[in-house]
Amino acid sequence: MNGYLKDGALNSYHVSFARAIADITRGRGLDKRAALIAITTAITESSLHNYTEPNDLDSLGLFQQRPSQGWGTPAQVTDLIYATNAFLNAMLRKFPNNSWMTGDIGAICQAVQVSKYPDNYDKNLHDAQIVVPHEP
Repeated sequence: MNGYLKDGALNSYHVSFARAIADITRGRGLDKRAALIAITTAITESSLHNYTEPNDLDSLGLFQQRPSQGWGTPAQVTDLIYATNAFLNAMLRKFPNNSWMTGDIGAICQAVQVSKYPDNYDKNLHDAQIVVPHEP
């Protein structure tokens, strides 16, 4: 799935999802970098669009999580709060002791998502940096 924000065009629909992802990470007490990682992933996977119909195999939601791969039910992976927490839980599990705080963000996204297009995350980091809220 190659879901980039075309020409940097953001609308309130995209921004609302980015803000919600950032709010969820902040609510969990995670550093802003967690939001940057999650939003980079969501931009790459879905262009910040919450797909309720499969777009690639059985991939759904903002993170294009696959129910067949254990991410949750279709209803769960299309629920913003559930999907964001599932992503963050996988990140924390794969990068214990806050090791996600350092290293290449694209590589961290790939380790969590296991995309067949591993190089696409780095291409969207800039867009994610623009939409991640700057407040503490």
